[in-house]
Amino acid sequence: MKKLRLKKKSIVILIAILGLFIGTYYSTEALFSEFISGEFSISEAPIQGYAFIVNEETWFVLEDPREMKYVIDEYQKPMIARLNDKSNITSIEFVEDVKIKEVMYSGTFSSAKDALAKLNENKDEAQLYTVMKGDTMWDIAERFNISFRQLATYNSDINLDRIWPGNVITLQPSKPSLDVIITTTQVVEESIPYTNEIIRDNTLISTARVVVKRGIEGTKNVTYAIKTLNGFPHVVEVINEEILSEPEGGILKVGTQTTMKRRSATDFGVTVGRYTSGFGYRLHPITGRREFHYGIDIAGPQGTVIKAYAAGTVTRAQFSSGYGNYIEINHGGGLSTLYAHLSKINVSVGTRVTVGQQIGLMGSTGVSTGSHLHFEVKRNGTPVNPLNYLN
Repeated sequence: MKKLRLKKKSIVILIAILGLFIGTYYSTEALFSEFISGEFSISEAPIQGYAFIVNEETWFVLEDPREMKYVIDEYQKPMIARLNDKSNITSIEFVEDVKIKEVMYSGTFSSAKDALAKLNENKDEAQLYTVMKGDTMWDIAERFNISFRQLATYNSDINLDRIWPGNVITLQPSKPSLDVIITTTQVVEESIPYTNEIIRDNTLISTARVVVKRGIEGTKNVTYAIKTLNGFPHVVEVINEEILSEPEGGILKVGTQTTMKRRSATDFGVTVGRYTSGFGYRLHPITGRREFHYGIDIAGPQGTVIKAYAAGTVTRAQFSSGYGNYIEINHGGGLSTLYAHLSKINVSVGTRVTVGQQIGLMGSTGVSTGSHLHFEVKRNGTPVNPLNYLN
């Protein structure tokens, strides 16, 4: 019993001396109480660490800066993988206010695995859709009120024209805990358009264009900054332009003469009637062979008035076995028109006609199955679609 008291007294003295030595504010009684209860410990000194701070809030602290780099690189890796061009990355930045700060830390350091898990906690999970039989991307876009362009952006690894049941479509990508903007640069050679000096010519019809001097396009190198948000297209900016060659302007003559225009389904300007045959290949109504039709046919009662498409000079006013009674007018600038199967011709070769002037009457002469106008337009001797000149 006496020995036990001596031991306790010796311990009390030892603790008191220890308390004085380490400069604590603990009383001998308090130290003795903590020692007996097993709660007494000596705090570890803080050591250097690296804090990952988002908007002034510390998310985790790592002990080794190499761990921090590894965690950030792994978090950003899937976003980089979505890029079409990974060779010209100029910057990778967090949208949020993120700081890596060197700190003195006495707590428990996070592991790289736990830190990465923290970053990979998505704010919102991805919205996915599994393709069903009969689905098309257009149907899916309309059903979920998403633009086709967005679907194409989110599913760049899928052939949008050929999807199969079971394909998983991303309707909305996951919203990560931290947004990342990746900037790449791309240099593209582009043309610089030239401008034409316009000369207005009253000897040409309004649709006529005559090149007096051909312009030459210039070239330039355009440097684009292409920004992606979490790996998806976000913003494209022009950051530099380098002129390689200046454009050279051209000179263009533009006609000012008015022409007859189509006003309705039955009024074609040059005549009125029912549209029965177009420009291009067709089965000939008499021979039954597949032949090229060089004009358009407008059917109407015999005697329907035929008018000149534009001002010009009559170069032909005659009969042929195929066209029957027909008229050809030269409008200048390489443009001419032809009017066939007429019942009557009201002009002669050399006549100068004005736009809309009556030149003949509709009929069914020549190779024809009924009363109609066969109307042709030629540009430099080559037949072209008359509807492009009437509309």
